[in-house]
Amino acid sequence: MALVDILTAVTRQVLILSGLALFLEVLLPSGQIKKYARLVMGLLLAGALLAPAGDAGGGAVSAAIFVVPPDNTEAIIAAGSNLSEQAEADAEQELAAEVAQQLAAFSELQEGVNNAEVTVELASSAEMSGHNWGRVVILLSVAEEQAAQAQAIAASVRRSVAAFYDLEESAVQVSVASYAAAD
Repeated sequence: MALVDILTAVTRQVLILSGLALFLEVLLPSGQIKKYARLVMGLLLAGALLAPAGDAGGGAVSAAIFVVPPDNTEAIIAAGSNLSEQAEADAEQELAAEVAQQLAAFSELQEGVNNAEVTVELASSAEMSGHNWGRVVILLSVAEEQAAQAQAIAASVRRSVAAFYDLEESAVQVSVASYAAAD
């Protein structure tokens, strides 16, 4: 970095910090806070003035840390965006698992159901209004003696789940997977 560039950067930082100090001086009421603000601004100004000496001596201090944003701003924003998307995906998976557990417990409360296995498939928020459940698939196990009423039990579970969770019945698929001996 050329000497002119260093002096330009330091001058810019000193002017910005001086302007901020002047603004705080006018804005803050007199008292302890004003004295503390003067101290902090003085330290920042001293750091901005001494930073080129630290750079010339091979030190790690840089005047750029005070005002100038890093050159890799786009990379930082992209990394933050990726983290955000991953956190959102993890939250959606956790939501689907918890809702599936609730739906299984709710389905097992229905008369004639011995066991229920539930899968919740999430849709994008643009596809569904109000919630992002795309489809709920429930596999029931009913007692052998109620095999004749299996379709009626499945329809009852579909209606109950759809009504309780405010879903369209077409989004809830219920099938009887097996018949179990009565306990």
